[in-house]
Amino acid sequence: MSSRGSKKTSKAGNTPTLKKQRNSSRSVDDTPLETHASLVCNGLFSDISFLMDNGTELRAHSCVINSRCPAMIKQGVKKVKAKKGLKEYAIDPESHIDEQSLKVVLTYLYTGNVDFSEKKMNPMLSVHVINAAAKYKIERLIQMLEQYLQQKLDMKNMYALLRKANDWKVPRAKQLCLDFAMDNPTWVQSKDGVTTLGLELFQEVVLLSSQPREGAGDPVSVNAKNTFTSDFKELYDKRNESFDVTFRWADKKKEVLVKAHRALLGGKSAAIASIIEVAPPDKKMGAPVVSHNILANLDRAAFESFLRWVYYGETTMDPLSATKLIMFSAKLKLDGLRKAAEDTICSGISVPTVLSILEVSYKMSGDLGKQLIPRCQDYIVSHLDKVDLQPLNDKAKASKKSKDTTIPLIATDLLLAIQQDIGKRLRLATDEPETKAKKPEPEAQPEAEEVEEEDEPEPEPKEAAEAVGDEVAEQPTVQSSEEVVEAAASSSKSKEKEQPEGEEPEEPEDEEPAQGEDSNESPASPTGKATGRSPRANGKSPREEDEGKDGVAEAGQSSSSRKLKKQKKKEEKHAKKLARKQSESKGPSPRRVSKKAVAKK
Repeated sequence: MSSRGSKKTSKAGNTPTLKKQRNSSRSVDDTPLETHASLVCNGLFSDISFLMDNGTELRAHSCVINSRCPAMIKQGVKKVKAKKGLKEYAIDPESHIDEQSLKVVLTYLYTGNVDFSEKKMNPMLSVHVINAAAKYKIERLIQMLEQYLQQKLDMKNMYALLRKANDWKVPRAKQLCLDFAMDNPTWVQSKDGVTTLGLELFQEVVLLSSQPREGAGDPVSVNAKNTFTSDFKELYDKRNESFDVTFRWADKKKEVLVKAHRALLGGKSAAIASIIEVAPPDKKMGAPVVSHNILANLDRAAFESFLRWVYYGETTMDPLSATKLIMFSAKLKLDGLRKAAEDTICSGISVPTVLSILEVSYKMSGDLGKQLIPRCQDYIVSHLDKVDLQPLNDKAKASKKSKDTTIPLIATDLLLAIQQDIGKRLRLATDEPETKAKKPEPEAQPEAEEVEEEDEPEPEPKEAAEAVGDEVAEQPTVQSSEEVVEAAASSSKSKEKEQPEGEEPEEPEDEEPAQGEDSNESPASPTGKATGRSPRANGKSPREEDEGKDGVAEAGQSSSSRKLKKQKKKEEKHAKKLARKQSESKGPSPRRVSKKAVAKK
């Protein structure tokens, strides 16, 4: 049995992928999306060099090597005479570490990953890398290569791999090959394979095969802790102990000093690398000092967020810092940082941050800025009592001197948004009472009833209608002028009570009898008794009717007479309206002509 102590996780034949390993269980120690692959074997700001036996030189950075694998410097290498600013370490030839395997080790240290594509990896190279990783005690890398080797073993490559692992004394790779041979007894039938192994190794395999064995070797699993993020986080926290560059600028008239490692920063952006390269050295600081106008709009919190993203891929940041890093990342072409800042801004609109986010939105290019502007404006309008607009006012005043048109444009657009919101609220407030007042109209339908009743015959006491109006002409025969006035007043009052607001009055000729009786019956007199006579059969002569009109004129000075006049004007106005409608549809009726004559007279 193998001494690997691993667990069953995958079937043989399935090539492992780092993407699946990362997505299966993301944690604080998992490899982030942002790594330092650009620095692998790159001479940019390198300060150490590994010399191979054939004279090949591989450059590296002491801050990364000491943080990820101190054994590469402390063990297995010999220090030689260093060049100016560069420490050289020669690889021991007896360690069997060649250039190709060392590149794989360095790639893993800088990225936390291994490229298992056919162009970058093969079973024989995996044995070399397992040997190097074992020398440097990188357990997770060993497990990753063992898993790959176990899945790639077959009857064609097993003999050569077993011989290589035996000669270089790579016990873990050798054990994988022995497990495969014992699971496949037909290995002894290959003459070429037996020749490749040699007599001594062949006898060893035969002896192991003859011993009783239960089952096959366990599939290799990668269960060692991934320390990529934690290692670079520790390097960030302790950067003041091994820094090689200092950034200095003024924030609100206060000097800000931040120390960092130039290799990590230069590897992220060529623009930063060019700025650091020309930075003058400072004896007091012990490193070059960068004072560039690109830092002018940043504060310490924003720059620290930038450094955390550079060192170990941290994308969590304060929304205010994110607003300042938007333009900073655009100038330096840091797409990963810009994306992280945009995500933070989209989910970070609040009372303290909305003005800063709004200002950044006007300077952003693309659809995101266009989407954020109305969102920020709506938020300010809905939280107008909490958002302090004084900073925007101060910037608007300062922009007059600098001739910056962005801030005045922001203030103008925001003012328009607030005015539109106020106008919308006022319209809603005024529309509510009108809606409530118009609700009874469909039920009443007064005009439809009036049109239906227009064709009914009407009484024609012309002289009385011309003097008193249609209301008095339709009143029943009374004994005196006082009774006429009293009856007319009571009728007017009852109509005022029944008439709803917003509707035009109905015609008095078309009203049904007040007592619910037929139109041929005589209505009750003011004394409460029925007269039993119709308006046509009252027995009075025109002269007597004139006397009744004189009595009405004399009583017109009273309050009841004034109400009658008002009512008469309303009825005449309504009669004109009905006449116009009838003339358009059926032509004028005799009743309408008489009403017009009355109105003119």
